[in-house]
Amino acid sequence: MAISFDAIPASLRTPGAYIEFNNELAGATGFMHKVLAFGQKLSTGSQAANQPVRVTNPAQATTLFGRGSMLANMLSAFFKANTETELWVIALDDASSGVKAAGSVQVTSAPTGSGTLELYIGGERVRVGITAGATAEAVATAINAAINAKADLPVTASVSAATVTVTARHKGEAFNGLDIRAGYYGEQMPAGLALTINALSSGSGNPSVTPAIDAMGDEWYNWIINPYTDTANLVALETELDSRWGPMRQIGCRAFTAIAGTHAATGTLAVPAITLTSPVWAPVAALPRLTLRQQSTLPLQVCH
Repeated sequence: MAISFDAIPASLRTPGAYIEFNNELAGATGFMHKVLAFGQKLSTGSQAANQPVRVTNPAQATTLFGRGSMLANMLSAFFKANTETELWVIALDDASSGVKAAGSVQVTSAPTGSGTLELYIGGERVRVGITAGATAEAVATAINAAINAKADLPVTASVSAATVTVTARHKGEAFNGLDIRAGYYGEQMPAGLALTINALSSGSGNPSVTPAIDAMGDEWYNWIINPYTDTANLVALETELDSRWGPMRQIGCRAFTAIAGTHAATGTLAVPAITLTSPVWAPVAALPRLTLRQQSTLPLQVCH
């Protein structure tokens, strides 16, 4: 088979070894990115903790990590933004010493008119039918039932008198600040009905990501979805990323995390202040899609 050249003439008769480079196909091959997600599972999930598993759809995530789990909600957000990139997950158990965050919805005034209460928990709508003349206790009971009927929510509810306590399914700090509000899109509450709402708080003890880092081994992941912003976990992740980037491993990757709060509260992490009604682990799961849309042969431009 004859070999054609662009710069070396076919009529060349001078003896020697001649080399020509043709870059026409440079970058024509695709690079298969791999995303890795950390997060918490429930005991109802079938997947063992600290073991990488490939996940290809939200239904599989629910089976592996439990309905209403952090990971099930994270991966639902991921697949809404990205159905193309290979995804692996390392599940974590709750820290045994952790504490679940809790919030409340208190009915402070009974309704005088009928209607629908549009309650939002972590950005997910919970609809509650309200009857005129119902007592505050009856309204609280209805709110409690409506929350518990939404099995995909990351919370459960219990009721005492006119107060509904909303508790995270998982232990840890990651659930602090989980938003609860009524009428987020301006929906009117039934006449006479009044609520006092407190977002989730007092959760403590995120699980350590160190076992998940150990489980990564030397597999090359390009992006990591990390739902935790406590210092210990961020330092552990930063140390691993520095090692992966170094000359002895050369399997560098980047991690994404998110935090919600005021400008002052978020300033120490050098991220912009935003108002989130969804859990912070949901938008962070969609972040890799923003960079993976770019041409895979071009270097990533990182903004701080």
